[in-house]
Amino acid sequence: MADVLNEGSVTPGANYTLANIHEVLTNRFQKNVAIECFYDRETKQQFINEIRVCFNKDLELADCDGILFEEVALNSPTLGKIISNCNVNKPIFYPATVPPSRFDKTHLSPFDLHRKFLDEYKSRKAKESRTMKLLVNIYKLIQLLKWTTI
Repeated sequence: MADVLNEGSVTPGANYTLANIHEVLTNRFQKNVAIECFYDRETKQQFINEIRVCFNKDLELADCDGILFEEVALNSPTLGKIISNCNVNKPIFYPATVPPSRFDKTHLSPFDLHRKFLDEYKSRKAKESRTMKLLVNIYKLIQLLKWTTI
């Protein structure tokens, strides 16, 4: 995607309008894509976060007009419908590098997430096993008491 943007003179480290980015992408793909932004409350800056390219069931490029939960930021007579959550009135910064964020610190990698899931699963199974052993021993004790009182 960086190459596509670069071909349209949208290079990292600068601000662009939503219309600029959308025009480059639609010229390249000939389809309507979705552009997602991230607004940093600390810096009051809007960053390009994600560009979604859609495919149909035959894995051919398709318009992303059916994406749920995306706002239509602009319905321009020249550019058409722009699917985005970006603020049209603010510039969008295309960072050269992705800065470390709170997201990185709070979200786990797929490997760490899998390991955490397995650890929780093993812990839960061990607890269930101890509970089951206790119930079986109580049942055996009840059976023993019944046998001795008969």
